[in-house]
Amino acid sequence: MIHLNKINKTYYTKLQESVKAAEDVSLTIEEGDFVALTGASGSGKSTLLNLIGCLDMPDSGEYRIGDAEVTSMDDEALSLLRAETFGFVFQSFHLLEGLSVEENVALPLVYRPEFRPPRSAMDILKSVGLQDRGDHLPNELSGGQKQRVAIARALIGDPKVILADEPTGNLDSKATDEILQILEKLNKSGRTLVMVTHDDEMAARAGRVVRMEDGRIIQDSAKNTVEKKEGDEVADGGAKGKEDA
Repeated sequence: MIHLNKINKTYYTKLQESVKAAEDVSLTIEEGDFVALTGASGSGKSTLLNLIGCLDMPDSGEYRIGDAEVTSMDDEALSLLRAETFGFVFQSFHLLEGLSVEENVALPLVYRPEFRPPRSAMDILKSVGLQDRGDHLPNELSGGQKQRVAIARALIGDPKVILADEPTGNLDSKATDEILQILEKLNKSGRTLVMVTHDDEMAARAGRVVRMEDGRIIQDSAKNTVEKKEGDEVADGGAKGKEDA
């Protein structure tokens, strides 16, 4: 479904210093996968998620979604592909305070006027346990409830893939478990999920863990390998390499 081949992305600081956020990244994600992108802060995991979701474009490399070559698309085609393929869930919720919960969930439909969703905003709110909060404003909700609204908003366009960037980063342990249960349920129903997290316990609940360091994938549990760096003495998959990763 998703295939990245030798993707590179470099950012520049105000002092024009270069930062390689993605370096020779190759990754294939199949339909129905639940992938956790993990690593330390600054490892490149959020950059990779943005590249996967077409929120940013690589400097070089090949990116295909199905039969579509993403890197050759113009802005209009990219916007349509992004709207049809992905649902986004962010750490800070990004709900509009002046809109009701139901209106926030339905907001993505504004950008797809011809699309007829298979479920209404209220039906989706019911699926995340918030059918009685549709007329509330976001500031009347707890953090966990706000994130459930954000998940409902991500689902309104019936996306094939859910991209979640630290979806429990602002939540307590109880709300974290509730959100993870919702994500796991979505995956079991057939949705492809890609989740960024720095928490190894959260990552372990995904079916596949991809670990990043300095803009590179250093470990992929689907391949059961650890990438050797210059000077390493341990073979791929060795115990020491796993601990160092």
